[in-house]
Amino acid sequence: MSVNSSENTKSRPLGAIEKYSSIRHGLFQYFSVVFSAVIVPQNKTENPLSKENLFAAVNDTIQKYPSSLALTIKDSGTENDFFQMVDSINLSNHLIYAQKKVREAESTTPNELINVLKASAIDLNKLDTDPEIIEGLETRVSTQFPDIESIPPWRLYLTPVLLGDEKKYAMHVLFAYHHSLGDGSTGRIFLESLARSLNKVGTVESSPIVQIPAKASLHPSLEQVSPLPQSLWNIAKVILQSKGWISSPNSHSWTGGSVPKTFGEDAAPYEEYLAKVSILRISESDMTRIINVAKTRGVSVTATIVGLGSVALNAALQKYLTGNDESFSTLSCCVPRNLRPNLTPETGVDADTMGVYVCGIDVVVPTSKLGLDWDSVWVVARQAKKKFTEELSKGIKDTDTGMLKYVSSLVGFFKAKPGTKRSGSFEVSSIVATAPKEDAYTLIHPTFLQSPSAMGAAINLSIMSFKGRDLAIGFSWTTGAVQDNRIVNEMQAKMEQLISQIE
Repeated sequence: MSVNSSENTKSRPLGAIEKYSSIRHGLFQYFSVVFSAVIVPQNKTENPLSKENLFAAVNDTIQKYPSSLALTIKDSGTENDFFQMVDSINLSNHLIYAQKKVREAESTTPNELINVLKASAIDLNKLDTDPEIIEGLETRVSTQFPDIESIPPWRLYLTPVLLGDEKKYAMHVLFAYHHSLGDGSTGRIFLESLARSLNKVGTVESSPIVQIPAKASLHPSLEQVSPLPQSLWNIAKVILQSKGWISSPNSHSWTGGSVPKTFGEDAAPYEEYLAKVSILRISESDMTRIINVAKTRGVSVTATIVGLGSVALNAALQKYLTGNDESFSTLSCCVPRNLRPNLTPETGVDADTMGVYVCGIDVVVPTSKLGLDWDSVWVVARQAKKKFTEELSKGIKDTDTGMLKYVSSLVGFFKAKPGTKRSGSFEVSSIVATAPKEDAYTLIHPTFLQSPSAMGAAINLSIMSFKGRDLAIGFSWTTGAVQDNRIVNEMQAKMEQLISQIE
């Protein structure tokens, strides 16, 4: 399906999958996607970068991707919401120092600000566990974007970083954005583009005002570029599952606490859907071993993580679930799938188009024979690979995203969810970015996180890696979904244990 150029305007209604996130945002059910990395000057400097140093590079990235980065959302959270492109962006609203003490120092002299940045720098080796970083991540994925109708809903949070014992400095950049603007691939595209822009324009100070080109137009919605066809069998199956006449993927799975009521006067306490976050980073050497063994087993890294997650979560649940908790015989894992490869060139969407072009694949894992060992991991990984292969063979047909067109009211759909069972046990979202070249500026230490959905899987695993380097798994969950934090902590610990044992 091609998109007529005359349809590409400065505004358009949100497509169904974009509206899916817009309405969740308005109902406090989902907030943002987060990608981060550390900008390292190869000519390592005595002083940290300031946000003014990054204006030119961010401006350059926006010029490449105004169709997503220059959008506001009007009538957000309603059935009639639409994107509106702005004429200009003030980067002072978008580049923000993450630490309060640094923000307070902005009103002082440049030298005083530099001194505060130095004093506030966090050791690179402690980023994944530093309380300030973790609290910042939890806040980002638990907070609505303000002024969404006038300021594009994305932010870049900055934290100075100390490079070990070298007494040299780098900058941790955290890109948080509204899920209606983009999927996980959008975060990957932003980081890759920022790295290229840094090496193109450098870190010279420039104006914070970004003028959006007059010729810029919105990216098409997924529904504009594909009919997302559904077979009669798939429609019937979904209807029968919704009526409870046949089993849904999550019917016999542990899915944590039920969907909370996040809106209205009788909403659940905010603490119940405030995100908790932790990070598991797998070293480059361990990743090399995992990739090599996975190849011999004929499975991908994503399928391997599904296996690791299933085995580790099952062990954690066996240890910490009490007799009053729900019984289960399966674990259900949702794996988002990038649909860009299925869209033809004439649609105007390619691998580097920002936007929301995804669907989900459900993998249901029986738990009766799962042990805490690599044999069990490979059994699940092969099952996941088989499911991936089946779904990929369908192309863009019979996707869950395609079923959204049959929902008469998404607002009503979400408002009916409180008290019902969540959609799954855990989600595995996997993004691999091109490793930045060893140029004047490079990016290291990538991380990916997202809001734990109020109605989605109980635990989110968000995977991010620069190809050939270390890999980070961002865990996010809420106390409403996982009442005992020890379950996630144990899941992470068991995954680490298994990784250390791979041969």
